[in-house]
Amino acid sequence: MRRSCAARASKPRHKLRCARYVARTVIPMAQMNMTITIKRSWWVMPYLYGVHLFSELTGMTPDYDKVVATVMRGLTLVIK
Repeated sequence: MRRSCAARASKPRHKLRCARYVARTVIPMAQMNMTITIKRSWWVMPYLYGVHLFSELTGMTPDYDKVVATVMRGLTLVIK
Protein backbone atom coordinates (compact mmCIF):
# COMPACT_ATOMS: atom_id res chain seq x y z
CA MET A 1 0.00 0.00 0.00
CA ARG A 2 1.38 3.41 -0.94
CA ARG A 3 1.42 6.12 1.66
CA SER A 4 0.21 9.60 0.92
CA CYS A 5 2.63 12.44 0.32
CA ALA A 6 1.86 13.83 3.78
CA ALA A 7 2.71 10.52 5.45
CA ARG A 8 6.00 10.22 3.55
CA ALA A 9 7.01 13.82 4.27
CA SER A 10 6.30 13.53 7.99
CA LYS A 11 8.88 10.76 8.52
CA PRO A 12 12.18 12.09 9.93
CA ARG A 13 15.18 11.98 7.63
CA HIS A 14 18.34 10.50 9.19
CA LYS A 15 21.98 11.14 8.49
CA LEU A 16 23.96 8.75 10.67
CA ARG A 17 27.40 10.26 10.18
CA CYS A 18 26.90 13.70 11.70
CA ALA A 19 23.98 13.17 14.14
CA ARG A 20 21.81 15.70 12.32
CA TYR A 21 18.14 14.90 11.95
CA VAL A 22 15.83 16.76 9.60
CA ALA A 23 12.14 16.57 10.42
CA ARG A 24 9.62 17.77 7.87
CA THR A 25 6.05 18.59 8.75
CA VAL A 26 3.49 19.19 6.00
CA ILE A 27 0.58 21.47 6.82
CA PRO A 28 -2.04 22.25 4.17
CA MET A 29 -0.96 25.36 2.23
CA ALA A 30 2.22 25.68 4.28
CA GLN A 31 5.46 23.79 4.78
CA MET A 32 7.83 23.95 7.71
CA ASN A 33 11.35 22.54 7.67
CA MET A 34 13.28 22.02 10.89
CA THR A 35 16.84 20.91 11.41
CA ILE A 36 17.59 19.37 14.79
CA THR A 37 21.28 18.98 15.61
CA ILE A 38 22.44 17.09 18.69
CA LYS A 39 26.03 17.78 19.67
CA ARG A 40 27.89 15.95 22.39
CA SER A 41 30.88 17.01 24.45
CA TRP A 42 34.18 15.24 24.01
CA TRP A 43 33.91 13.48 27.39
CA VAL A 44 30.51 11.79 26.91
CA MET A 45 31.73 8.65 25.10
CA PRO A 46 34.75 8.04 27.40
CA TYR A 47 32.39 8.47 30.38
CA LEU A 48 29.99 5.85 29.01
CA TYR A 49 32.86 3.46 28.28
CA GLY A 50 34.16 3.96 31.83
CA VAL A 51 30.75 3.30 33.37
CA HIS A 52 30.45 0.12 31.31
CA LEU A 53 33.98 -1.00 32.23
CA PHE A 54 33.49 -0.55 35.97
CA SER A 55 30.08 -2.21 35.90
CA GLU A 56 31.64 -5.24 34.18
CA LEU A 57 34.61 -5.34 36.57
CA THR A 58 32.52 -5.10 39.73
CA GLY A 59 29.53 -7.11 38.48
CA MET A 60 27.16 -4.39 39.66
CA THR A 61 24.68 -2.36 37.65
CA PRO A 62 25.15 1.42 37.45
CA ASP A 63 22.59 3.91 38.71
CA TYR A 64 21.03 4.79 35.37
CA ASP A 65 19.36 7.93 36.70
CA LYS A 66 22.77 9.38 37.57
CA VAL A 67 24.26 8.23 34.26
CA VAL A 68 21.45 9.88 32.28
CA ALA A 69 21.73 13.09 34.32
CA THR A 70 25.48 13.25 33.69
CA VAL A 71 25.22 12.51 29.97
CA MET A 72 22.45 15.06 29.51
CA ARG A 73 24.84 17.75 30.76
CA GLY A 74 27.13 16.89 27.84
CA LEU A 75 24.45 17.06 25.12
CA THR A 76 23.46 20.23 23.29
CA LEU A 77 20.29 20.52 21.21
CA VAL A 78 20.17 23.08 18.38
CA ILE A 79 16.91 23.62 16.46
CA LYS A 80 17.01 25.69 13.28
